[in-house]
Amino acid sequence: MKAVNYIYHLIYLKINLQHQTLSLTRQNVINIMKHKYICVKKNATVPFFLLIITLFIGLMPWTSLLAAECHYASGGPATVSFTDININRQLEKDTPVGTVIFDKSYHSNRTGRIICSGGSISYSEGYSAQPSSFVSSDPCLFNIPLNNGQNSGLGIRIYYDLTKNKTNPGTYCLQYPKRSSIASSYDFSTEGNFRIVLEVVGQLQNGILDLSHFSNGGIWWNNLEAFYLSFTNTVIDIKALSCDVNTPELPVSLSSAMGINADTTFQGMNSTSPEVNFNIELTCDTGTNIAIRFEGNTINGNNSILKLIDQDNSASGVGVQILDKNRNAITFNQPDYILQMSNIQQSQISLPFNARYIQTGSTVTPGKADAEATFYLLFP
Repeated sequence: MKAVNYIYHLIYLKINLQHQTLSLTRQNVINIMKHKYICVKKNATVPFFLLIITLFIGLMPWTSLLAAECHYASGGPATVSFTDININRQLEKDTPVGTVIFDKSYHSNRTGRIICSGGSISYSEGYSAQPSSFVSSDPCLFNIPLNNGQNSGLGIRIYYDLTKNKTNPGTYCLQYPKRSSIASSYDFSTEGNFRIVLEVVGQLQNGILDLSHFSNGGIWWNNLEAFYLSFTNTVIDIKALSCDVNTPELPVSLSSAMGINADTTFQGMNSTSPEVNFNIELTCDTGTNIAIRFEGNTINGNNSILKLIDQDNSASGVGVQILDKNRNAITFNQPDYILQMSNIQQSQISLPFNARYIQTGSTVTPGKADAEATFYLLFP
């Protein structure tokens, strides 16, 4: 009886899901006057020295101990309107933390003039009450809650500067508690620039978020409001869509039971074995789009054929191909993702593929014939 030489083979598809903070230096400008008295201890002059200090303090002008009075010489507070804040794309739940999804600057034209007189002028900026929870120890970065009270996975920063020209501010930001400083002028114009940045701070959640939580922010001179924040058209529907892979490691067996034989199955270069079908099983959010790409160690000169794993008693002269649902060979190690399904409406999804051997050498020798590939999912 003629001996039968079989190729022993197994393909392992290992799953690797690929999903695609601004250190702020805050400086409070505070002028502090320090008084230092030096007393030379001489018995005959001590009473006289104490009397001088007492008189000096008594003669200090009361205006230096009082806050200045501020009022509008003309106009009134400036309303900074953040309008048309939209996120016009679907987002993956595991979008990397720090990804900026919205960044826009707004200029507030002059609406009023503030005049202050008297003592020191306290300048403060930030939120009169804490608008939401902090993301971290950064007093400028806040979680944006959904309308059900849960965190959305998005954070917000609002930067500002008080220049007349349009700019893209990035140094000072509204914070809580309010940041207070001593102003250096008694005459102010309500004009400046404000910039809103939305960034990913955690796993994104589906739902409706409303930025009106941050409408209590502003800038004040001695408690006189100069800038008021207004959010309009800011109810945003976040669609954080993705899929979970049901099987983290997917073995595909091209078993000898199918009769794959080194002597009889292959008839020459590019001849192939029978195909074995397999599915990548997913659980997805409704509305998700799914795209995929594959990586693997391919043979020289052909990115559509996987090279066999080098091991003891390896077969030779063959490689492995993976075919898509249209029976086209997958090209490995490409940067672009290939769309598989759009706007899916069911939660359980199967992505169909096939695998097969293909002859790559002039002769095929029997042995172990294993290959390995990794696929990456994207939810555009």
